[in-house]
Amino acid sequence: MNKYYSRAAIDHFLHPRNSRAMSDATGVGSAVNKAGDTVRFYTRVDGGVIAAASFEAQGCAATIAAASVATELVLGKAPAEVLGWNVEVLSTALGGLPQFKVERAVVALSALHASLGATAA
Repeated sequence: MNKYYSRAAIDHFLHPRNSRAMSDATGVGSAVNKAGDTVRFYTRVDGGVIAAASFEAQGCAATIAAASVATELVLGKAPAEVLGWNVEVLSTALGGLPQFKVERAVVALSALHASLGATAA
């Protein structure tokens, strides 16, 4: 195992889930951080819950892993609930992220929130 990343984080980085554009998204949000990591997040809300999520990203392992795990965590959740999340939700789901990489995962959360109609992460 890597000294900085958990098995879950490495798996999401090497095998990202739902990494693709979504043609029937009801929301699309993008974010870029000062390091140049970029994430575009797609969500489809149906019946008041998030029915589908996907992303496109360029960035470090923490950025890609956070976006990947977010696509799994949001399914079946109400947008209002997800808009209340902070980056610790994603970090915890990944088995923790190194403190110096948490900020790199914020870009994924910002793009997710933007896709749901909010820009604050």
